[in-house]
Amino acid sequence: RFYAAPDAQTLNDVYEELGSRVGSVKEEREITAAFAAGGALLLLAAGAASAFLFGRLP
Repeated sequence: RFYAAPDAQTLNDVYEELGSRVGSVKEEREITAAFAAGGALLLLAAGAASAFLFGRLP
């Protein structure tokens, strides 16, 4: 939706109207698995790079 605000008072009115519609909700999420997966991928990439470059695993 578009709001026109030719002056400061109209802009304040628009913000007051939008304030009652817009909100946020805090939500806790568990991200340990994502970090563990990222670490495992980095470990596999390092092993593959070592095997390719030096012919052996570290």
